[in-house]
Amino acid sequence: MRSRGVVLTLCAASAAGFVTCTRSTSLTEIFTNWCICQPCNLCSYTLFQGCDVLLTNAVSTSDGSDIPTRQPLLAPSDWFLTADEITNSRGGVPRTSLATSSSGNFMHIFADTSSTFAAIHHDLLTAHAAYFTSWTLGDIPYLPHIDPAITFKSTWGKAITTNGLSAHGLVWSNLPELDRVTDMHAWMNSLTPSHGARVQLMTDDRVTSITGSLHQKSLVLSIDNQLWAYAGGMDQAFDRWDTKYHNESALRNAAAIRTNNNGWIDVHSRVLGPAAVDILHNFLDRWNDPKPPGPALGPPFVTPPMPLQASWNVPQNFFSSAALLSSLAINTSAGPHDVQILRTFSCNYHGYASFAPHGETSILAGRIKAIRNAKNYIYIEDQYFVYMPDLFHELLAILPTLQRLVVFTVTPGKLERASGYAKYQYDMINPLLQKFPNKVQIYIPKPSLGIYVHSKVLLVDDVLVSIGSSNWNVRSMTSDAEIGQQIVDTTRVIVENDIQGTKLAHDFRISKFGELTNFTVDFANLSFLQAANALETYAQRSDAWIEPYMLYEKPYWAIYGAGAKNLVDGDGRCTSAVPLSLCKNDTWLQAQYQVIQITCSCELAGIAVTKCDNMTDYLNAGQASAEAAFINKALLYYGGIFAGVSLGVLLVVCGCCCYGRKWHRNRRKQAVSPVAKRGQYLAGGTPPVPVGILTFAHQQQQYSSSLMLARRFVSTQRTLVKEASVASVLPKAESQSLFRDHSNDRLQPATSTPARSVKSLQSVYSLQYLNGESASKPFDVPSSKLQK
Repeated sequence: MRSRGVVLTLCAASAAGFVTCTRSTSLTEIFTNWCICQPCNLCSYTLFQGCDVLLTNAVSTSDGSDIPTRQPLLAPSDWFLTADEITNSRGGVPRTSLATSSSGNFMHIFADTSSTFAAIHHDLLTAHAAYFTSWTLGDIPYLPHIDPAITFKSTWGKAITTNGLSAHGLVWSNLPELDRVTDMHAWMNSLTPSHGARVQLMTDDRVTSITGSLHQKSLVLSIDNQLWAYAGGMDQAFDRWDTKYHNESALRNAAAIRTNNNGWIDVHSRVLGPAAVDILHNFLDRWNDPKPPGPALGPPFVTPPMPLQASWNVPQNFFSSAALLSSLAINTSAGPHDVQILRTFSCNYHGYASFAPHGETSILAGRIKAIRNAKNYIYIEDQYFVYMPDLFHELLAILPTLQRLVVFTVTPGKLERASGYAKYQYDMINPLLQKFPNKVQIYIPKPSLGIYVHSKVLLVDDVLVSIGSSNWNVRSMTSDAEIGQQIVDTTRVIVENDIQGTKLAHDFRISKFGELTNFTVDFANLSFLQAANALETYAQRSDAWIEPYMLYEKPYWAIYGAGAKNLVDGDGRCTSAVPLSLCKNDTWLQAQYQVIQITCSCELAGIAVTKCDNMTDYLNAGQASAEAAFINKALLYYGGIFAGVSLGVLLVVCGCCCYGRKWHRNRRKQAVSPVAKRGQYLAGGTPPVPVGILTFAHQQQQYSSSLMLARRFVSTQRTLVKEASVASVLPKAESQSLFRDHSNDRLQPATSTPARSVKSLQSVYSLQYLNGESASKPFDVPSSKLQK
């Protein structure tokens, strides 16, 4: 684990807890953000300590080691929503088509997507019926490491046309993926099924406005009178296939799997038992809705491989749950896993009147309950992990009592950044690190590797596993159509000392942490706190494939205000919404930032933001201009401050130099000033005061008197000075007429000075000075000085 406290002063970076402070090397960046160390709100800079973690806003600096591991809740009923809580999440409308929860399920969580695709391929070839929902579809290879020709089309085509598989599906009319979705829509509806089977794939557009989506990913299969259901975060689409080692980039390229990424991380599951019935009922809710989807999009949006038939998007038959289940024997004791199926449907969209007239936010309610139940730790693996106010505040409230929060996410893509997702991710992550710098561990795959995190996972205390299609953002929790599962295993295991957990959750964490460390650490016998520290140690290695995530604030993020966020990550609850009609309101639209105007123009044209030329142009030029404008403004402002400070420093330096020069000159003058003091002493005055005691003004006065006296002798007695001779010291009466009268501060005239006295005086000056005698002897001004 990283060292805590002050680290190296002269290094470019320092760390405390799980925050790494890096010194900026660009003056532009320093003046733009007005800070030397990044991240600005987490770090401070001092001249003698360098960059250091700012702890003034920390709620706690504990690393969790001082918090004893507590026995977590084990009963499924403690984790699952009650019927009343589900009803509340549906605006007061009870949920009748799905059970509150179910027991006796056998749940399998796949280790990676390659094993998921292999299982789907195997099950399809023996299935009698299939019902699926999807965000997108593609003709992807199921078994590329065995035979790249075994694809979605070859597998489903064989199952439908040869084995008599009845297949019905709903795929979102996905604008970013419209080419592939249209191809699959046309292909499947053109098949001729055997053995009286039926086939229909509808493109579903029944969704909220602007950026909403139908995001559910489920597949239900009837096999040998049993019902199996797949659900989670994985679509049957390109880019998804990968192994848990994430080292198959060459195979992914050769099999044409890759589109944008070199690897893919996702979590999917398969369940046998009553929970599969609930997943089937979710499909039937949507399929049997009285309001069918609109016509499939064709030209000019896309060129389909064949003419699209209007009948393909109208349900050819409605399913009765009782009729479908009558021929099946649902195994209610298939395994030890209790499961609760949760969903999201928007309240603002009025097309779900038959099953969710006021929407449903049970996934959000389930996440909140899980966080509140946490005793020891929370692990989150999510595609976005952006600011979701409800979840953010729940984490802040529970973190003081937890040992750790560990998050694995990914940096937003190019177009996601254009929509402000980097800013919204910053709003979620940095306050957590600021308030709990030693408890919050956040990691990403190293960006250079091109591995994408698509998971939607919440794991708590080695007891609860929550997986599904819902991301950690406002849309997935309140607006987009989503489906998820809360899973509690009734099989107990010892996870640490005498602390119990559940087998499924504990095994999942061991497997997941192994994947994150490339299976270089054995987590089997480690406590969670030891495992979290080992994860941090691995992330600091140069050969690690993950790294700590530090987000730096950007100046152009100022354009992504509340309006922009509501547009791309809008709240689907009835209390908060940004409807599409606002985009048609010119008065409102003109007052918005350019990014909102572009988003509206794309949506009104029926083009997804991710495929909109206007947004692409903005991304390439507009955003850069906005950033440059902010930087230039900051440079002018802070440049003026810098110039003012520099001028002030220069004036101080010049003043110090002038004063020092004057002081040095005065010190040199002090070597001559004792002449007057000694003359005064010889004339019967007060003995000379030590130099260190004389005031500066007094020293100046004595020196000036002596110098004027010397100049007077030079001008009036120059002809008398011929040679130096030793003579007796001048009498007191004569010397008194030659020196300054300090009582009235003026020169007294030398009207009767004998030539002998002058010569004697000059002789004494000359010999004592030229012989280098001590300045303590009286009257040592040399004649050479007087002559000058």
